[in-house]
Amino acid sequence: MSVAGIWKSSWLPYTETFIRDQIRAIPDWEIVKLGFSNVEGGIDHADFAPYSTRVNDLIVRSVLGVHPYLNAYKKVLQDAGAMLLHAHFGPGGIEALPLSRAAGLPLLTTFHGADAALSRSRSPWARSRYPRNLSELFRHSAKLIAVSSHIADALLKNGAPAKKIEVLHTGTKIIPLRDSDDRQGIVFVGRLIDIKGPMELLRAMSLTDKEIRHSTPITIVGDGPLRGALESFARDKHLTVKFTGKVDSGLIPALLRSHSVFCGPSLPAKDGTREGFGMVFIEAALQELACVGYASGGVMEAVEHGTTGLLAPEGDIQTLSQYLVRLTRDEEFSANLGRNGRVRAKAMFNLDVQAENLATIYQEVAN
Repeated sequence: MSVAGIWKSSWLPYTETFIRDQIRAIPDWEIVKLGFSNVEGGIDHADFAPYSTRVNDLIVRSVLGVHPYLNAYKKVLQDAGAMLLHAHFGPGGIEALPLSRAAGLPLLTTFHGADAALSRSRSPWARSRYPRNLSELFRHSAKLIAVSSHIADALLKNGAPAKKIEVLHTGTKIIPLRDSDDRQGIVFVGRLIDIKGPMELLRAMSLTDKEIRHSTPITIVGDGPLRGALESFARDKHLTVKFTGKVDSGLIPALLRSHSVFCGPSLPAKDGTREGFGMVFIEAALQELACVGYASGGVMEAVEHGTTGLLAPEGDIQTLSQYLVRLTRDEEFSANLGRNGRVRAKAMFNLDVQAENLATIYQEVAN
């Protein structure tokens, strides 16, 4: 069986189930997982990750990268018989460059969102280096994989060779519908940060009339720095909101299925970068939820406006509010969007199909 090395800086935060699931689904390839460190409580671990998560190690790895352990990394790949190295995220590709060269292995890099933009770092020093490093990554990589056409366009805009770019959706598991006799309310799933838009959902609901606000339960699934502000806003506006905190990924489908509408109104980051794709919209569609959000970045690929959901113009809180009211009041329309969403998700975003496509890319690169 063929062997591929996969590089991820840290293995593996709970927010990156899509990487774990893709690795498990790749047919006919054994995987060797490499990185800097394993995170505490991670959902998957590297086969070789020599750094700890202590501050001193974080400083050393930020300066020296793979170099102190280059021979050890190289030996792991050689002993396994690896034929290629696949890095996740632009910074990860840059980290893996020296290893790819030292081991004589072709490098593939998957871009998931903001990593395709030249201004991804808040640090002026890092911002000045990232474009140069990214250009070097473009030159050296055998393939540049974009998880959406939106990201592919960003790569092209920033100088990536068109012949190296492949659009490959990560995909998600096609699982049966969960039983639910009583589906009601709106659900948000994601990190509680500005770009994911949880406050936009609450603001939009605060604009509805008193009856809608009091009769429409909202569930916020996830955690992050905005949680306190969200809880305060919900109290002040008398919204019926339940905050669950982190939820195990295996429980998400049933939780989605107990609602009728999914809302993920992603906003641009301060540097202008937008949601790369929005896999959570596909997960919601698989449970036949109508989806609502903004027409922003890769979300426009995940949701087909008027067919599987409704997308308001970016930042148009009034239209977002109107869409939420319509879908909570018009149950038949909402159910039709949900059914359409599941059909589309099964046809376009099947994890097994996408993993087979990735295996084909691996074989092309290895040959």
